[in-house]
This record gives sequence, structure tokens and C-alpha cells, in this order.
Amino acid sequence: MIALVLSAAPSDHARTRAGIDLAMTLATFETPFALYFQGPACACLSSDKTGQWARKRLAALPLYGLQTWYADQMMDQPLEGTEVITPETMQAQLRQCDQVIRL
Repeated sequence: MIALVLSAAPSDHARTRAGIDLAMTLATFETPFALYFQGPACACLSSDKTGQWARKRLAALPLYGLQTWYADQMMDQPLEGTEVITPETMQAQLRQCDQVIRL
């Protein structure tokens, strides 16, 4: 299993876009992966206008089979499919993955 960890704020368009594009590519080719959002990247999942463009792109992931992704922070009106977990739980899940890609 591949873990894709996004940690850049939506305002860091290059890193955030690269992470979302990689997630879409993995989903398109049916590669098993889990998607994690840490710290500032959680804004991509909230209803805040800052991450609105990212939220729109991420909303398509269920069409490609990814139903759940993980965030380490609570947020207002998270994108459907978001599961908030503790940072400790996230680290435990990441240790179980074969490969971890951080963006």
C-alpha cells in the first residue's frame, strides 16, 4: 500500500496541485493507496475559500474508487469522505504502508 501525505497549505499551489494530481493518477490506474492530510493541508478539505479549488478536485476521487481520506485536524464542514484521526493514529497507519510519499 502507498501512503500519499499532503502537508502543504492550499495557497502553496505547486505542492498542493502536485499532490492532488498524483492522487488522481493513482486512483485512475487503480493503484492501492491511502491519502493523508496533515496540518495546513487540511484546509483543502474544509469549506474555507482558501482551499476551494482543491476541494473541487478532491471531490472527484470517489468516482475513481477512493471513498475515504484522513486528516489530522478537525475542520468546519469537511469534504464528504474525510475521516479525522489523531496524529498518533496517522503515524501508526503510515508505518504500516510499503511506501510513503510526502508532498
